[in-house]
Amino acid sequence: MLAGTVVRKTVTKDGPFISISTDKKPTGQWFYSGEVDQKALQNIDTNDKVTFTYDYKPAEKKCILKSISKINNDVEEINPLEEINLPDGNLKPRIEDYNKPETPEKTDFESELKCERCGAQLKDNKYKTCYTCSMAIRKENAKSPEEKTKQDSIKRQAIMHAVSRTLIGMQGQVNIENVCSLTTMLYAHYSKLVG
Repeated sequence: MLAGTVVRKTVTKDGPFISISTDKKPTGQWFYSGEVDQKALQNIDTNDKVTFTYDYKPAEKKCILKSISKINNDVEEINPLEEINLPDGNLKPRIEDYNKPETPEKTDFESELKCERCGAQLKDNKYKTCYTCSMAIRKENAKSPEEKTKQDSIKRQAIMHAVSRTLIGMQGQVNIENVCSLTTMLYAHYSKLVG
């Protein structure tokens, strides 16, 4: 069941039509109203708020009204946030509630997340140290021999990648006799460039 406001009613050679504006179509959408109870349509005027159902017929390219009823302005509007009482006594939230994003509440576990080094509050449990301590650890490790070996390995891999890309670019000039000497020469050249 959809809700909207009647924009216009008209009769054409194809039958009676009614234009209803909704949230999705504020300017109004035309519906064929020939299959609806005509007494119900007589009580509906322009700018009346209505509830309706319809079917779309792709072959005819028409939206056909199945039912329409005027919303009584004297009736109190339903709060979309309140819950509906079901016949079995349970409460069911309205459909509008399902569109709201849930905001997680902070648990005691999250409030206990602290940096291992300085004790600062952490946002989540995938880190063990805060950003400041993490950067300090990175600077300390940069001077260690393991880190130097790792950086040298990365540099050698980058140089060999540059050599291989250069040899690919020299296709036709490289043959089986001179490939070793060219590779050695290019590696030495790129090593000087990188430092």
